[in-house]
Amino acid sequence: MMGEGLSEGKGERHGRVMFGGGKRKENNGDFEREKRELKSLLLLLLGFIAELPKPKPPTKLCSSIIIISLSFLCVFFSTRTMIKLFKVKEKQRELAENANGGAPIKKQSAGELRLHKDISELNLPKSCAIQFPNGKDDLMNFEVTIRPDDGYYLGGTFLFSFNVSPIYPHEAPKVKCKTKVYHPNIDLEGNVCLNILREDWKPVLNINTVIYGLYHLFTEPNYEDPLNHDAAAVLRDNPKLFESNVRRAMAGGYVGQTFFARCM
Repeated sequence: MMGEGLSEGKGERHGRVMFGGGKRKENNGDFEREKRELKSLLLLLLGFIAELPKPKPPTKLCSSIIIISLSFLCVFFSTRTMIKLFKVKEKQRELAENANGGAPIKKQSAGELRLHKDISELNLPKSCAIQFPNGKDDLMNFEVTIRPDDGYYLGGTFLFSFNVSPIYPHEAPKVKCKTKVYHPNIDLEGNVCLNILREDWKPVLNINTVIYGLYHLFTEPNYEDPLNHDAAAVLRDNPKLFESNVRRAMAGGYVGQTFFARCM
């Protein structure tokens, strides 16, 4: 009985093992079948692709059309980008103008930026002064007053106008004497003979240098490089007469046939 029980027990265990093994075999069969079906599908797809007509190489005309089309697209998208950037800048400008009370923002040239720097760094003697008759918004046109404190022109007041180019300092400022003066280096039309305003001008020079040069003309007039040749000849040949002529002109009167307004 016991042996039979054991045999039956073994049989049951063997039966369960046999049953489990059969289930795994059944699952393996399903997997293999699915794999075969997938393989068949792939082969069918590859066959379909292989039967498709192959594209012909493009002709020169087609190539040209493709290149032109691509170029057009590049230009189109570049233009759209530029328009967007322009609109952004316009918006920024409007915001800046609104912040400035609605007044348009003036773009400064390189010459204005450099001139602004020069003026901020001016170091003039008490006998020289700068003024802006058109206001500080017009930096490119200003005036300089010189009152010599030594030499022949002591006590006189002389006004000069400055016109500065937008390409300053690559071009010297244009300077005119607005006061009629008896001077060998300044003619009766106000033209000034100063070497640093002509051939000796260099971009490293500045407005401060020019004003000091003008001041030096009154303390050390030069008869060797004249614009007023009559005054230069008198200075060279008869300094005392030259001094007398200068005092007469500054007081307001005639020197020869020329009348000079008072500037003392």
